[in-house]
Amino acid sequence: MQAKAFILLCILTPLLWGCNIKAPLSDEWPEANMLQIPALVMSHSSDTLYLTNSLPEGVITDSVTTTGAKLASLGNNNYVAHSPQSGCRFTILTVWAQGKTISVPLLCESPTVPLRPNSFLNNVLFVAVTQRPKKIAALWQNRVLPDDFVEYKENKILVFIPKEAKAMHQSSIQIVIESEKGETGLLQVALEWGVPTPNAKTNNR
Repeated sequence: MQAKAFILLCILTPLLWGCNIKAPLSDEWPEANMLQIPALVMSHSSDTLYLTNSLPEGVITDSVTTTGAKLASLGNNNYVAHSPQSGCRFTILTVWAQGKTISVPLLCESPTVPLRPNSFLNNVLFVAVTQRPKKIAALWQNRVLPDDFVEYKENKILVFIPKEAKAMHQSSIQIVIESEKGETGLLQVALEWGVPTPNAKTNNR
């Protein structure tokens, strides 16, 4: 009986693992899959953003755009960001280079909402959150995941790991939130072959 149960488990495990795999992401910039540029956090309402050391060697940005803050170029991939008076909690920087884009989260204030990895099941990362999110962004490497990759249920954020992560030895997921109380939270979880491991580095500022 135990042998039959074990055989059934072996048959079901790959099926369960695969049933939550979403369609592949659009491959606009394959080299960007190797990037792991962490979120930028402004220390003042006006701050300098240094992208020079984060981008691949030889890549020069054509422009950096966002809807949540005003940017002014200083040249050499560096920018000054100004948070609007209306209040910017977080936004996504779109970095353009040679007609292709990557995305970098920008927090207009230091994050205060705790985010904690809770579990990982069936290709989904569960993250416990203490405040109800008003806005959520999840990125794999520096690519914003589509809306259907992210859900909020019962004090947990669910992030579906993209298919591409299973083909990479090391990658990461970044989660940024703005709560209904107007506070922000930031979490970065390291992945190995698309799976958070016990010794994977987790950053929660």
